[in-house]
Amino acid sequence: MSYDPNLGYDPNNNFSNDYHTDLAMISATIANEKYQDRIMTLRIEIAKAPTPAIRSALQQILEDEQRKHRNQQISMLVVLIVLAAVVGIIYLYFYSSSYSSTVSSGQNPKPATQVVTSTSDSSESNSPSIDDTSHVESDTDTNGTVTETNNGDYSDNGVIKTTKTYPSNTAMRNSDTSTNGILGQWQSGNATSFGFNNDGTYTSSSNGKNTSGTWKVVYREGNIFNIQFTDSSGHNVVEPFVIDNGNLIETNLKIKWDRVN
Repeated sequence: MSYDPNLGYDPNNNFSNDYHTDLAMISATIANEKYQDRIMTLRIEIAKAPTPAIRSALQQILEDEQRKHRNQQISMLVVLIVLAAVVGIIYLYFYSSSYSSTVSSGQNPKPATQVVTSTSDSSESNSPSIDDTSHVESDTDTNGTVTETNNGDYSDNGVIKTTKTYPSNTAMRNSDTSTNGILGQWQSGNATSFGFNNDGTYTSSSNGKNTSGTWKVVYREGNIFNIQFTDSSGHNVVEPFVIDNGNLIETNLKIKWDRVN
């Protein structure tokens, strides 16, 4: 198995006979990748796994990665809560000490200063309010940095991603194969585009790299659905999507697509 650090695993390569070595190579490779990239790599490798044993081992690695990610998020939340509690306690301590000192010295606490707001004259009546000026457009990301927008979306190397959480279960299946609202061309930022063609084929472009294959809906419940993609080499992968306010959201990777046509 060969690995190109720029392109990821070559989908045309097969697993070697020593799958323990293959699994070690995969684990070592994804260790330095972002969480979402690690998850995508593992899902692709699970779809490519030639035997149930390899597939089971890869699934275990995937579950371990997801569990570690959840634990990290919980740990960060606990730390933030503890820090907030400590700051609150310190503030209350100093405030209580200051108040007690003032009372014991026989001084009355100073009343709060009344704030008088002058009435704006007619020349200022047309000035925009905070709501009028709070809208922030997403800047084009040309330096590989993360840029936040007013609605919590952000640009990750030119790809627009959302901070919202959506249902995401690639194991779900049913008989609803409706493509309503999916067909057409979609764009995410200035780095990637995707086309769902009505003949069951797809085309995509990401940072100048073009790919193609076939697609089909394998589960749908309203605007929540799973799509199975088959690339030109025959490898399959299922990705979860939702349609939210006219946008197509790839929920595992948090990629937000805008319709082009």
